[in-house]
Parts: sequence; structure tokens; C-alpha cells
Amino acid sequence: MSKYLKFESPAQKQAKDLKSDYGLKNHGLVHLERVFWNLPKPALYEEAIFRNEGKLTYGGAFLVNTGKWTARAANEKYFVREPSTEDKINWGEYNRPMSVEKFNNLYTRLQAFLQGEELFVQDMYVGADPEHRMAIRIITDTAWQSMFARNMFIGDEKLDKHKSFIPEFTIIASPSFKVDPRIDGTNSETAISVDLSKRLAIVANTHYAGEIKKTAFTVMNYLMPLKDVMSMHCSANVGKKNDVALFFGLSGTGKLGTIATRVLMKILYGARMARFDLLRAVCHLACFVTRWDEICDKRLRRLMCYISSSLHLRLVGWVGDDACDIAPR
Repeated sequence: MSKYLKFESPAQKQAKDLKSDYGLKNHGLVHLERVFWNLPKPALYEEAIFRNEGKLTYGGAFLVNTGKWTARAANEKYFVREPSTEDKINWGEYNRPMSVEKFNNLYTRLQAFLQGEELFVQDMYVGADPEHRMAIRIITDTAWQSMFARNMFIGDEKLDKHKSFIPEFTIIASPSFKVDPRIDGTNSETAISVDLSKRLAIVANTHYAGEIKKTAFTVMNYLMPLKDVMSMHCSANVGKKNDVALFFGLSGTGKLGTIATRVLMKILYGARMARFDLLRAVCHLACFVTRWDEICDKRLRRLMCYISSSLHLRLVGWVGDDACDIAPR
């Protein structure tokens, strides 16, 4: 940004504070204007707002218009077809092959495209278990996607850890970089290209940050079974007795049904105390407890967002483990 507007951005002075010794030259990224290393969330908020990448909404959420892609580009995912992984991938409509030459040409053009630009780096870990987690580097040319990566993956705040960090896999996301179907053999100008042998992925021409998350999960779902570790795409809740419940299924498929009654009862407790604006919504959702579906999931999430964004009202209702956790403040 500074090459166009010659003044300091909010985090410019802290750009190198958490820099890794394993720099971006190791990825062939050179002649860069500036690199922001491992900025914390508050600094990324400031940078994203400063760069007009989105809007800060009431309640603190950062709102971004992702344009054409509001979800994953499932038909635009490519894997490099090479000897070490060729027999381990189920090739087809969603795992399209790309030649080594085409990927290398694509990567070279991206390296040239990013020269003179400002980049954001997050050195994180994917996977909570230290024995099986993978060190992952997310390189983006937008502050908000760097903030997404920092929120999604697991970080280490120790300076010495950042300094000695060496990635086991790297994802470079550039929403403004377009691939060329005539040269790259892709379906469109958007592509998520993965070379498992190089431990490198390129997310091109999509502002939808979920591609970063999904690419990391895809890589883990490939690598973990090779180590005799079963990978699971799911969420987990831990109970009071340290018992664990796993929630499988795609997003918005009614997974909240198993806990809907408990959540609604806690909200209802707060509503009866003073949040009368919640009563109608809670009673409406309660009618669907025995036939909960993905629409109910969305409605319950909207209700929770409304509660979070209306904390200025006379009663603050917190949905905790027990009804007594919800009390007027």
C-alpha cells in the first residue's frame, strides 16, 4: 500500500517484530515492498480497516464482500500429478490433475506478480495434538485473510518460536492474482492448486477465505492416514466430566439439534429475567426441537449473533453451562 500512498500504515513499525529466520526468499518471493510477520488480531483489524478491505460491524465482527465466490470453488481444485502421490489421489471432478510444468509456470508468474507488493505472513499450526500437528505458513496479500488464518489455526506467541519457525506446508493466497485457462489448463481464472510433493498450495482469484482453511484440512486429510492416524472433519464439545461429543456433517445440516434444547432453555432463562425481545424467537425455535434441521441451525446462529450484538440492553445474557450463569448485569 505504501508504494501508492506514501504514509505509514498502522502496523508498519511492528512488521518485523515476529519475523522468522526462514524468510520468504525460501519461497522465491523477493523484491517485496514490505512483509508483515505474525501480526496479532488487533493489528490486523487496524490494517484491514486502514486498507478498506472491509467494514467493522457493531459487535466487533469484520465484514467483507467476497464478490463472486461466497463459498468454495469446488470445481476449481487441482493437484499436481507426480510419481510420489499419483496412486494415492482419487482423481476426478473434484481432484483434477495438473502437470508439474503447469504448476511451476503458475508459481513463477505468481512470484513475479507479488514483486513490489506488501504481504502478510502467519506462521501457525494445524492440528491441536502436538504429536500430529503440522507447521503451516499462510502468506496473503490482504490483512483480513491473514486475520482469518490467525483466527482459524493455532499459534505460538513466544518470540523464539516465531524466530525458529520452519513451515512444513505453505499456502499462498492472492485474491487479485488470476490464472489463465489458456496457459494453465484450468476451467476459469480461479484455481486452488496443490503440489503435495513441494508442500505448497496456491489459492488464486478468490476472496473467499474458507479456501485457506479447506486447503489446510485437505492436506491433513491426505497426510494423516499415511501415518495411520484417522482424520476427521468434525467439531467437538467437551463436557463437565471431560467426556467428548463429536459432531459430523457438512456445515448447516442440523448438527446443533443435539444441544438446541439446552441452549434455548438458557436463553429463555435470560429472556424471562429482562430480555423480553428474545421470547418470541426462542418460543418459535422451541417448536422445532423434535424435527431440527439446517434451517433451524441458521436461525439459532442468527439469534446468538443478535444476542452478541445487543449487549448494550439492560440485561446481558450469557449462555453458559448452567441456567444460573445467565444473570442481569
